[in-house]
Amino acid sequence: MLQVNFIRQHVEFVKERLAVKHFSQISLVDELLALDERRRKLQFDNDEKQSRLNTASKEIGNLMREGKKEAAELMKTELASLKASMEDLAEQNALESSIQNILVQIPNLPSIMVPVGRTPEDNVVVRTGGEIPVLPAGSK
Repeated sequence: MLQVNFIRQHVEFVKERLAVKHFSQISLVDELLALDERRRKLQFDNDEKQSRLNTASKEIGNLMREGKKEAAELMKTELASLKASMEDLAEQNALESSIQNILVQIPNLPSIMVPVGRTPEDNVVVRTGGEIPVLPAGSK
């Protein structure tokens, strides 16, 4: 199975190789990239908010030690609103599930040595070995 990272870095190559394989749903690649971009943005936002939460929690601890309980309580209410604003993990899980569903629909890429063609006559003989048998006349 292809990795999202590889697809993101080599979009045109992936589309070209899928066309060689005559994959009819090449638009899945664009859909996958859009979902992945959304998932990455959501993850970044959540990580940033979590970082702010961690920093603020340390500050609250310092304020409590210094005896500034009113300031600490004020920061706690701000933290509560920040926690509430963090995106729900359900949306992130749904995005990851959608990405996985698309990935299993995209086939592996054929080698760059695979020629474009639809019939066995379009194939290129790379090498042969041994003696090629000759079938008797009239046999199928």
